[in-house]
Amino acid sequence: RNVALILRTSKDNGATWSKANIIADHGPSRMPIESVIRTIDGKIILICDKGPTSLWISKDNGLSWYSPAGHVKGKHAPLAQLNDGSLLAFGREVPIDGKMPMSVSKDMGKTWEYSASEFQPVNLGQRSLLLRLKEGPIMFASFCKKMLITDKAGNQRPVSGLFTAVSDDEGKTWINRKLVSDDGPGRWVNTMNGHPIRMDAYNSESAAYLTVCQSANGVINLLSSRQHYAFNYKWLITPSDEADPVPPQPKVSVLPVKKELSNVFGTAELLKTGGEWTWASEGGSSSKKQNDNGQMEVNTEKKQEISCRSNGIDKINIDKGFTFEVRVQVIKTASDDRGIDVELYDGSASRYALTIKEKGIYWYEGLILGSTSLDFTQFTTIIADSIDNTDKFHTFRIAVTSDRVAQIYRDGKLVGIKASEYRTPRGQYLQFGAGKNVAGAIEYVGYDLDGAFQY
Repeated sequence: RNVALILRTSKDNGATWSKANIIADHGPSRMPIESVIRTIDGKIILICDKGPTSLWISKDNGLSWYSPAGHVKGKHAPLAQLNDGSLLAFGREVPIDGKMPMSVSKDMGKTWEYSASEFQPVNLGQRSLLLRLKEGPIMFASFCKKMLITDKAGNQRPVSGLFTAVSDDEGKTWINRKLVSDDGPGRWVNTMNGHPIRMDAYNSESAAYLTVCQSANGVINLLSSRQHYAFNYKWLITPSDEADPVPPQPKVSVLPVKKELSNVFGTAELLKTGGEWTWASEGGSSSKKQNDNGQMEVNTEKKQEISCRSNGIDKINIDKGFTFEVRVQVIKTASDDRGIDVELYDGSASRYALTIKEKGIYWYEGLILGSTSLDFTQFTTIIADSIDNTDKFHTFRIAVTSDRVAQIYRDGKLVGIKASEYRTPRGQYLQFGAGKNVAGAIEYVGYDLDGAFQY
């Protein structure tokens, strides 16, 4: 938080720059965000965070600056001025009623009013933007998960990733939400850190620190952390091309059989201090122990979650695929929370996460969140009510193929096939754990980095 805020100017389109002029010496709220605007009456406003999200304002074209007392809710907030002089901002994280927080100031940042917007919240690795267009309306760009859009034929379909919306009534409503995609049959494009992501009529980039400008000829240049998108106002307000309302599902691959994986860990190895596995507990004390049968009992409390992550997994080669397996018995889970969890990350933006409950198996298809924050309401059903995971130990296997698709097996039977979900860049990991109010037992955990194998 202890950074200084400086200003440089260029008179030759960025070929050379002036010496640094200090706007504010070291302190909080000095990290500039994408939005820099010129107000109706000629002020320059810069919005900053690394501390409370605050404004820095200049009345004399950048010679001197001051910061009003009020704060925008959330961080990485884009800013726009409305025609009545008010300021509008949308913050990251700290959602209100499950929606992105919206902040409005009618006194040039001295005070702000907060409310829930109509947009989904954004999180790690994501930054939204606002832009007053030369045509008059305001453009908004952000990220969504399974948001419904309406195409040229009037049909709705769910889309996920980078999208735009336009307001022609000063932010009261937002029309023509549109996926930033070529709406093609599907191809891999690079996203943050050069990792691949699927782009088609249903998906676009899942995360980026967005920036935007509109050139003199009216072309809107939207930059992500990796890509440059160019379009005009007509594209913004034109509905997307028609596509099937139901996204295509991944296809089953015929995998080689491998009954025993190369690396298998029993209770003693999983609980060993300084070993390959590291335990973490959220909201409570340790809730695992070895029972008389050599199995690991897990019993979490109302506010507690646990996870166990393999150390040093840095050899996953997605071109080969990989396999993870856990043998568990579920005793009880809370109806509104996760059960016994498995989460895998291949180190190149793809997450594979499921949770096992008494009568079902569920797959995470939600917003981009950290591993300990996965909300059960954002899991989808793989199989439910037709199985019993409490009667005995059952073996669950996730086989990840080179096309980033997970085939899920229970006791050797294929029960589901799911595409990977985007996860912001970090090191590879294999992890299992449990949500709140979970009781169960784990017999062993295993993995194999030589490929994707069926049981």
